[in-house]
Order: sequence, then C-alpha cells, then structure tokens
Amino acid sequence: MRVSAVGFVDDVNILTYGSLTERNCKVLSEIYRNCVKWAETHGAKFAPEKYEVLHLTRARKKFNLEATPTLEGIQINAKTCIRLLGVQIDRKLKWGPHMRSVSEKASSLLLATGRISSSTWGAGLIKSRLLYQTIVKPTILYGAGV
Repeated sequence: MRVSAVGFVDDVNILTYGSLTERNCKVLSEIYRNCVKWAETHGAKFAPEKYEVLHLTRARKKFNLEATPTLEGIQINAKTCIRLLGVQIDRKLKWGPHMRSVSEKASSLLLATGRISSSTWGAGLIKSRLLYQTIVKPTILYGAGV
C-alpha cells in the first residue's frame, strides 16, 4: 500500500498512488476508517462536507478520473481542482486556477493600495512601499515555490 498522510488533529491530507484510481479510492476508504477510529479515541471530529478528492495523472484517458471513494457511506466525487493550504491544484498540474486566484487577489490589493496612496494625499512613498512589501508581494508569491 503506497500511502502518505499529513495533518494535525482534524485537518488531514491523505495521498495514495497506484496503477488504478479505483484501487486508490479503496485504499482511501480503508485509511479513512483508521482515521475515524483514531478520532473516536482522541475526541476529534471530522467534517465530511469538506472532503475533496483529486486524481492526478499525465495519462488522463488511461484512468477513470471519476472514480469515487465512499467514506462513512458518502461518495466523495472527484474534482478537477482543489485548494490545499491556500494553493489551487488542478488535475493537470497546470497551475491555471492558482494563477487566476492570485491574479484576482493581487488586482484587488493593488487597487486598494492605490486608493490609499496618492501623489497629493494619503500614504506617502515609504508607507505605500511598506504596504506593498507586507501585503501585496506575499499574496503574489504565495505558493510560488510549489
């Protein structure tokens, strides 16, 4: 079984990989049962409405990308894009959804910065630069290392 999990209490990400998406879904269901047992003994509770599944492959026609695991009797439909730690990941790993999200946020922040900074009134150059470096730039660069 090829599985990797990362998490803290009720915020868990499980990665499984193999030659069949259906088998991966079965493995996810088995691992999930273990997580539920752990949660019961430690007083944690999961939120099934937040569950997401994403199949990643370069050979999209070769695999069933609609395969779904069943967790607590609920089928979790596979998505084409999910958000993981603030980074938008799509099944093609093309980063288009993440770039659109960053672009929208950056445009909004730049407009807001422009509103409070002006050549005749508002925040001066030093304060405007500080706003850019502490708010706009980190927003633009978030997830860039991925």
